[in-house]
Amino acid sequence: MAADLTSSTSVTAFLGSATGGGFLKIATDVLTSAEDPVSGVLKTSKTDLQFQINKLADTIIDKQTKVDALQVRLQNQMAAADALIASMEQQASYFTNMFAAQDTANQLYK
Repeated sequence: MAADLTSSTSVTAFLGSATGGGFLKIATDVLTSAEDPVSGVLKTSKTDLQFQINKLADTIIDKQTKVDALQVRLQNQMAAADALIASMEQQASYFTNMFAAQDTANQLYK
């Protein structure tokens, strides 16, 4: 306050104006560079983040497509395995019955 009363020109020179230099010019330039709608830090950061979000979304879609294809392939393999197991069970039942019949026939003709 004392400096302002005795040397107001020094304080005015330090503060300056938004267009003429000094602290206010620097503060205005910093805010302008942050808020510029084309090349400001906020705009470029927003653009970069949006690009990263879009890239991540594309990656998620790609991975989900691969997971879906894997799921279908595994379901088909499981169905084929189930069919093979059922066929083997039928063959085992057939041979078990055939050997039982042979054993019964052997018992009858002893």
